[in-house]
Amino acid sequence: MNKKIILILMVLLLVGSVTAYTIGQTVTQEQFDNQTFDSISKLNPSQTNQYLDRSRQRVFTEFTYDSLRWNDKNQVWVIVQVQDFVTYHLNEWRSCRDTNTVDECKVIALQTIRERGKSKLNDELAWLKKQQTQDFDEMENILGDIFAE
Repeated sequence: MNKKIILILMVLLLVGSVTAYTIGQTVTQEQFDNQTFDSISKLNPSQTNQYLDRSRQRVFTEFTYDSLRWNDKNQVWVIVQVQDFVTYHLNEWRSCRDTNTVDECKVIALQTIRERGKSKLNDELAWLKKQQTQDFDEMENILGDIFAE
């Protein structure tokens, strides 16, 4: 029994240390430009919490994903873990229950929450693609032409 517990703790420690190494790692602009942001699985999304807020009549589903943020001080991109959430309003549940069974509404609610989460992740991918410097290089050429005689 003790060996199983120690083995589980060692695996968790290994996973935690790998994650700790990745988060905070820096990427140069050239490395960033060579990345392809084509799939939300590259962001490594993970659901972290789900709770009901009775005062606002919403279900909140929290999730995290890996992304990159620019660090002006060091002039590099830093791998960060972003925490975000999606909501599902209880009025949506009640409207569904007017015409469907509980099981059908569970499927619809989960599908809606997944779609909203995927939408946020796709927005993040689109933002990352826009940050690649091909567009900035083109703009730099245009600005150079404006002041040329």
